[in-house]
Amino acid sequence: LGGAPLDGQVQCIDFTAGCVTTLYRMRLVQKTGFLYDCYAFQSGTNAVVREYRQRFGAALLAHPPRVIVVSDQDCGHPDSFGDIGRWPALERFVEDNYVLAKQVTPPEPVRWADRPAAPYSYRIYVRQR
Repeated sequence: LGGAPLDGQVQCIDFTAGCVTTLYRMRLVQKTGFLYDCYAFQSGTNAVVREYRQRFGAALLAHPPRVIVVSDQDCGHPDSFGDIGRWPALERFVEDNYVLAKQVTPPEPVRWADRPAAPYSYRIYVRQR
């Protein structure tokens, strides 16, 4: 999708499934300073969640990334791409401004600690012009 020109143009929406690590290895900086999405997808009745969503949402609206990467890792819930639906404003933002460019499920298991595990899938969304 672009390599080095994507520096500062990618936003990971991923708990720990590998997006931030991949950007690090590619020497790319994320669009916002938000690295941990677990708070964003918990109950909106929680004051910490509301504050996190407000700050993260404001950062995305002020400077929309060219690329958003979403994993199916879902903090505290069964893994699926359904987490984004628990924050309807983010779901609408992605639906209104981005197109799904690619969905990938890596074929090989990954090693977490000392045992293999199923890899997380991810979706790459590209901003519409």
